[in-house]
Amino acid sequence: MFKTFAFTAALVLLAAAPAFAQDDGSESLKVGDDAPSISVEFWLNTPTFTDFASLTGDVVFLKAWGIS
Repeated sequence: MFKTFAFTAALVLLAAAPAFAQDDGSESLKVGDDAPSISVEFWLNTPTFTDFASLTGDVVFLKAWGIS
């Protein structure tokens, strides 16, 4: 009985989570929007391009992490 209750409670919390998401007030990107300009302070491997605008039409995978 407890497992069923816990599972149901977890599903309700997961379903309600988007309602409590915080909005920082900035305009979110939508599908089809132009990518914002990205400046990089340190390259792990030297890229073969000079700016991200030159990658228009290419598929680009960015892996990023940060500390906040």
